[in-house]
Amino acid sequence: MWTESLWTVLPSNAAATQPIARTSDSASSAEPTQVTEIRKLQVPDLEQYRPNSYRSEHFWQLWKAVDRMRRLPTHHKHHLKASVADKAIVFLNTIHREYSADLPLLLPEDDDHLVLTWDQDPVKSFFNISEDEQDLMTLHKRNRVSCDVELPNDFPQAVNDVIQLLAFPSRAKSSSTDD
Repeated sequence: MWTESLWTVLPSNAAATQPIARTSDSASSAEPTQVTEIRKLQVPDLEQYRPNSYRSEHFWQLWKAVDRMRRLPTHHKHHLKASVADKAIVFLNTIHREYSADLPLLLPEDDDHLVLTWDQDPVKSFFNISEDEQDLMTLHKRNRVSCDVELPNDFPQAVNDVIQLLAFPSRAKSSSTDD
């Protein structure tokens, strides 16, 4: 069983035992939700987790891929440092649980840098995660104009900024079969 700790996003008033990513409640559905703090929690065994929807299955595969990259030997070209893998899993967990975001592609750069990409024609977005910083680049594919945004070193704030910049819609859970 995998018992490593994982940084998970929770609101500041959440119980420490709450096992999923959460953001702060907003007074109005028109207001963006905000990630308010990060706490360490135990991660369930990815081999025993059973997704209950098509979307959850694909996020589960992404989590497992990141975890596999973390476990590769340090000399392997796709090895990821644990701190980078943890940040990526937290971000994927947040957008899976709270937003109707498309699945990103994973592009490992080196052991301390991972890029998550989304291709939403005509814009391609690149969220770069490293040990000590994060940034977001968007590229308009037709006219080849790009915009680089350096994100704060504070990871919860960086997550908020990426979610707002990429305009992920909040996810309304409509059924008990969708986790």
